Amino acid sequence: MIAAPAALRTSKRPGARWEVGVAARPAAGERVLGDGVVVLDQGRALLVALCDGVGHGAPAAAAARAFVQCVRELAAEPLPRILAGCHEALVGRRGAVALVARFDAAEARGEFVGGGNVVGRVVGPSGREVQLLAGRRGVLGSTFRKVDTVPFVFASGDVFVAHSDGVSSRARPALPAPAQRVADRILAEHGKSYDDASCLVVRAA
Repeated sequence: MIAAPAALRTSKRPGARWEVGVAARPAAGERVLGDGVVVLDQGRALLVALCDGVGHGAPAAAAARAFVQCVRELAAEPLPRILAGCHEALVGRRGAVALVARFDAAEARGEFVGGGNVVGRVVGPSGREVQLLAGRRGVLGSTFRKVDTVPFVFASGDVFVAHSDGVSSRARPALPAPAQRVADRILAEHGKSYDDASCLVVRAA
């Protein structure tokens, strides 16, 4: 489930403060995607989220849809509240692991929360990893615990990369390149055919 189909293509309008790329596909043999991605331009800020429904197929896709809807409804809230709200929405459903991040271009910074085996990476313009952002253990909808916001620097040229575990943890962005090309290449070269896979890339202009 991808919120706003336009987010599948690079967002780079004149004067934009960030460039976004999203690539995703379901596991081989499945017709629906059990991952969810949200990209919301909030004016001064950009909110993004990625979730991986447990397993794949229709139950995972239903969990991803619930996650996406909840993020959109709570988008103005602090990040820990968004993730806690998603946990509440997934109780009684197939669970999910997820991350949410918000970027403020004017302040050259971002903030991150994550629950489960989800990872975000901040990479400098040269491709060197600047900061690893890891989620806290647990599964939204069942074993989720309170999370704290992790701040990070996000200056011009920096790149944020996040993906579900349907993408190998060895994946690294090939820079310099447009955000959509980075996402497409990571999915093509490091996606696991037997699992749902999604990749989200944000580059600070």
